[in-house]
Amino acid sequence: MSKNYYLHLEGMDLAGKTTIAKLIVKNSGLDWIIYNSCLSQKNPIQELIKILLKQNVYDDEIYGYLLFVALMIDIKVFKSNKNVIQDSALLLRSIVYHKEAKHYTLVKLFEGIVERHPVPDISIYLTASIDVRRRRLMKRMQEDSKEVTSNDKMILNNPEKFVKMDNCLMELSKKIFNSIVIDTSEMTEIQTLDYITYLLHCNDLCK
Repeated sequence: MSKNYYLHLEGMDLAGKTTIAKLIVKNSGLDWIIYNSCLSQKNPIQELIKILLKQNVYDDEIYGYLLFVALMIDIKVFKSNKNVIQDSALLLRSIVYHKEAKHYTLVKLFEGIVERHPVPDISIYLTASIDVRRRRLMKRMQEDSKEVTSNDKMILNNPEKFVKMDNCLMELSKKIFNSIVIDTSEMTEIQTLDYITYLLHCNDLCK
């Protein structure tokens, strides 16, 4: 694979993004840096948001505006002089989340900076059936219940909403980043890794 590669992995929870990102780092033979949602590892607004979330002071709409500012900072400072794995894009998730919440002013703000967002060399959208995600969630809860997120709980409490958001995020990722969709329901982690590695090599050959 070529140097200074920008790989985007997207998908709702329990599709395998974080696990695959770690496997790529371990097996590719290259030095990678993983960005989770953000386009940087340290963002002052993101740090502020973490503090405020612990205090449980504001609602999701306020945090949406703070995340918009955080993303603007990230876009300004982002550099493609490293091999980067983008584990979820804040831009995509914010648009989908705030559409669902009917925060339309926020949606327009995020949509307005689509053209300014760094474009990955290759974008992969990972998905899985709701039944497979339930099994993965049960395993996660047994191993460490603290790792269970609100989106994870939606799989159990409101699967219809989860599937709807998964489909919306998938279509948006395909539209903006031309994502290649991989359904991991019947694939092992190694099979998923091998397929993504193949896609990366194919992308290199096309350059």
